[in-house]
Amino acid sequence: MFAKVSEQTMHRVRWAIASGWLLLIFSLFYDPISPWFTQPHNQLSPLRIHPDICVQVQGICLEEKPYPLGAALFWGAIVPLGIFILLVFGHELWRRICPLSFLSQIPRALGWQRQRRRVNTKTGKVRYELAKVPKNSWLARNHTYLQFGLLYLGICSRILFVNSNRLILGTFLISTILAAIAVGYFYRGKSWCQYFCPMAPVQKIYGEPRGLFNSKAHEDHSQTITQSMCRVVKPDGREQSACVACQSPCIDIDAERSYWDGITKSEQRWLYYSYVGLVIGYACYYYLYAGNWDYYFSGAWAHQENQLATLLSPGFYLFNHPIQIPKLLAVPLTLGLFTIGSYLLGRKLEKLYKAYLLKQQQPFSQEQIQHRIFTICTFFVFNFFFVFAGRPFILLLPLPWQYLYNLAIAVLSTLWLYRTWGRNENLYVRESLASPLRKQLSQLQLDVSRFLEGLALEDLNADEVYVLAKNYNLRLMNIRDPQYSNPLQAEIDRLQKQLDDANEANEELELLLETVTEHSTNLENEILQKNQNLLGYIAQVNKVTAAAAAVEEDCFDPQSLNDVSARTDELGRLARVFTQTMQTIKLREEQLQREKSFSDMLIVSVPGVFYLYDRQGNLVRWNERLQQVLGYSSQNMQELTALDTIVPEDRGMIAQRIEMVFQEGESSAETQLFTRTGEKIPYYVMGRRILIDDELYLLGMGLDISDRKRAEEALRIAEENYRSIFENALEGIFQSSSEGRFISVNPALARIYGYDSPQEMIESITNISEQLYVDPEKRTEFKELLTKQDTVKGFEYRCYCRDGSIIWTEIDARVVKDNNGNVLYYEGIVQDITERKRREDELRRQLEELKIEIDQKKRKEEVATLTESSYFQEVQQEMAEIDLDEFWS
Repeated sequence: MFAKVSEQTMHRVRWAIASGWLLLIFSLFYDPISPWFTQPHNQLSPLRIHPDICVQVQGICLEEKPYPLGAALFWGAIVPLGIFILLVFGHELWRRICPLSFLSQIPRALGWQRQRRRVNTKTGKVRYELAKVPKNSWLARNHTYLQFGLLYLGICSRILFVNSNRLILGTFLISTILAAIAVGYFYRGKSWCQYFCPMAPVQKIYGEPRGLFNSKAHEDHSQTITQSMCRVVKPDGREQSACVACQSPCIDIDAERSYWDGITKSEQRWLYYSYVGLVIGYACYYYLYAGNWDYYFSGAWAHQENQLATLLSPGFYLFNHPIQIPKLLAVPLTLGLFTIGSYLLGRKLEKLYKAYLLKQQQPFSQEQIQHRIFTICTFFVFNFFFVFAGRPFILLLPLPWQYLYNLAIAVLSTLWLYRTWGRNENLYVRESLASPLRKQLSQLQLDVSRFLEGLALEDLNADEVYVLAKNYNLRLMNIRDPQYSNPLQAEIDRLQKQLDDANEANEELELLLETVTEHSTNLENEILQKNQNLLGYIAQVNKVTAAAAAVEEDCFDPQSLNDVSARTDELGRLARVFTQTMQTIKLREEQLQREKSFSDMLIVSVPGVFYLYDRQGNLVRWNERLQQVLGYSSQNMQELTALDTIVPEDRGMIAQRIEMVFQEGESSAETQLFTRTGEKIPYYVMGRRILIDDELYLLGMGLDISDRKRAEEALRIAEENYRSIFENALEGIFQSSSEGRFISVNPALARIYGYDSPQEMIESITNISEQLYVDPEKRTEFKELLTKQDTVKGFEYRCYCRDGSIIWTEIDARVVKDNNGNVLYYEGIVQDITERKRREDELRRQLEELKIEIDQKKRKEEVATLTESSYFQEVQQEMAEIDLDEFWS
């Protein structure tokens, strides 16, 4: 698809992408702009931090601060985009735009590449050629393992150092660019991409055999330009192939050919199967480390503060308990176990699928089995990477877009699976041969339409062309048309005559050889045989002698005596015994070396100080950490005793603990190490008695507890401050259970309720609802409010005092829960508001009296207004004139 895009266009695209990549790297060192998008008050940005959301890491809420977006953009957009391009558009597009591949060719573009001097032994002429990776070198044979190892180390480093540390990430990317340029200088071609690049395994997995919209390089033989960027533009504007391949077959020319050529190699199995475990292990480690998925799905790991400070902290947190394995060891251990487990699972699936095909009696080949298992691995890991592992960034999208994103990934990967599942090497070969076969058949000027029901050669698919060509090859001599049969028959007759002449000459040579052999004398044969036997025996004796000399020089090869060991005489028995003895010694030496290397690794990996003392207290062995802490040289360390490293005031106690180790087997203590400069460092030391060569030793280690001591002191001060506030507060403070008992109260609360002391109040009140509340239903209302909203403010209720009097109180309280949401207790502040309530009642009474006075005054004013009106006067005059007796009669 993109193979036909002009080189001039793609060259501009490469420059734009490379410039953008370098700009992103620059932003990792200086970026005053992008932190604005993560500010909590920036309501328009989906990347803003939410301070009210607690992201727990090992039971503690992670503190989040505004951060630059460079690292998050690299991990969340650039890396996934590369994988998406490989699977959907194929290797041909990725290699044409990959900035690292582009930058690795800078030495080639400038003409600054290492050359090797070559001298023609016959003519003496000297020539220079660009250096390349030798075909049979270790690098050429094991580059896949090397690149996967670099990928493994890169992912480990990402979790440990690079994820959120922008300076380390920027330094890492710059170092990678410089390494690519250096390889481009030392070796010609795409040596960085083919032999060193850690992303090359990822490219093979997603880019082979071909992408969803990949062009078909093996079918278009008229195309003279390779798939990727190995091309130049001539002055007239036409493109020309400029192949710089350093491997054959080359993935830059035909990715599918490279795939089928190496599909049965052992490194391909390791690559496809192990990569799945590496990706799954990467995502799962965040759960194993934090104890929940919130840490990973929140994306907080991409901007976590002080990432390097967690290297020696617990690397696992399972079932709400930290596992005391440093994160520095836990990360490679987790990824290694997932990688090995995935490889073993892949081999198991391969065997199960093979057994299934045998049971179904279906024809199959090893290439077809591995291709289908590889296809399933790629399909699974692609969906896992984008749908599950990519959720920290998917969740930033609006919900409809999330569904659309998942649907698009599923559709694209399913189409790729459908297009790839049915591929096989035979089909690839037939498709490759289709174009040249069409060309050859057309050159014969045969009228094939009469045999193909009117179809032309261009109308046939690859399989039909292959069958047609094979049919013409086998039955060409039977074609009835004389213009085809006569010339071909004459050529075959000529070749057959030459073959018959060669056979006759060969028979004459064999006859001559038999004649010479028959005239050889038996005596000469016997002498020659004995002489050869003697020489062979002497040579084998010399081999045994040389093997003995090789033992002294530590270069003995057990295979060198294989032919001597095959003898049945004393020399053969001697060789067998000698070889077996040396192999036993070699195995013991290797075992001792492994044990020593293992012990050295353990000593170096100890997070604290390590020491080994003899019975007299002399320091026998130690690790570099102890030497750094004490500040002594290696020579001075050998002169130290156990008590020399302890502060004087603790030496008596430590001497007793050392004796306890030798008597009882083990002991431990808290003390202070006494350094060369007189500094005192708190340490928790422990020791255990061990027996080495019938001698007793004390083996131990110590952990720096300075941080713990400081934390304990800070905790003590905080507890004293809290206790002072609790005891001297004017308001009542309490903690109570949901069942209705007080857990703790302060003196002020006891005084409010009329008790002499807090202890008396706690012991006296066993049911708060019945003994304290005048209206028990108010206690029920109080608990319901806490259940709904976790906090209650300004809650007023009447309560009984110790002497039976009733007072009004106001309470502010909250509910305290554990990590599982279960209620532990209630705590809050209580105030006596009886006087305030009395004043409110008095004010309310005064308001009622004032209202009555106002109403009476208003009625008097209304009566006066009515009596003074003209209408009332007229009515009153008329009533005065009425004769009541007459009215009633």
